[in-house]
Amino acid sequence: MRKHYLLFVLICLTACNGADKIELKKQALLFYKEENYLKADSLFSYIKPDTLDFEFFFKRGFACGKLWKINESNYFFDYCINHKYKVEKCLFYKGLNCMMANEGVKAIDYFQKVLLLDSANINAKHAIKQCKENWDLKK
Repeated sequence: MRKHYLLFVLICLTACNGADKIELKKQALLFYKEENYLKADSLFSYIKPDTLDFEFFFKRGFACGKLWKINESNYFFDYCINHKYKVEKCLFYKGLNCMMANEGVKAIDYFQKVLLLDSANINAKHAIKQCKENWDLKK
């Protein structure tokens, strides 16, 4: 499988025509769907997306977050937020990134922004509680 994957990437990179780039994106999205974020991210990095393909940026941010590439992940989520795309989810995932970086206060700030958009978001409420417990924050 690994040989086929590497061969596929090499073919797509050397050919560089539109059809191959579409196929490369399809393969990246397939890896993403299969939760193989390492392969998805490696293929995503070769794709120059349409600047209006916000779903691509969202998925790239999610994949980077799963790989603990926190700065990259936040970059892609910020791009989506700036374009009003899945703002609530992006803020939530940025909060999770902060938790992974041991930035509890910053994480709570993101989760509170989620609650401003949806006061019933149980995941954000739970995450705030977890932050307060993990970092002994008494906000």
